[in-house]
Amino acid sequence: MKPQKLLVLVIGHLIGALLLTSCQDSSQGKQPSQEVIDTFLEFVEAYKNLESRKALSFFSTEDGFMMLQTHQLSGTEINDYFISSMQQTSTFDSVSFSNTKVQMLSDQIAVLRCNFFEQYTLKSGESQRFNGAGLYVFKKFSNQWKIVHSAGAVAN
Repeated sequence: MKPQKLLVLVIGHLIGALLLTSCQDSSQGKQPSQEVIDTFLEFVEAYKNLESRKALSFFSTEDGFMMLQTHQLSGTEINDYFISSMQQTSTFDSVSFSNTKVQMLSDQIAVLRCNFFEQYTLKSGESQRFNGAGLYVFKKFSNQWKIVHSAGAVAN
């Protein structure tokens, strides 16, 4: 390998390491992208356990949050939607996520994309299952990641 190429590689790795280190949250020693994934997993756990208030606590009440699923929701409509949906659900039989990727847009903004599969039983006894793709935009408020936007598409 030519010395110039080796130097470029070494400098590139050093710059990458410096950028990675500067993006780390020194208070917890975690990469911001891992913090976003951890927050998302906590949200999913509350969602699976039908804990509507806890699940809602992961959404920002600031910055005019919008949810785009089957229809556009904002403000208190989101609370009503979540609570109503969870009250109609008896159990989540299966909830899984795959191909989860986090893109850091800044040290305060991240986008999480994933595929999902859900199977649940309504209190009426009807079973529902679907899969699709989801997108969640997170923003860091006072050292806490919150969902400020979400959108989803169901495949079946």
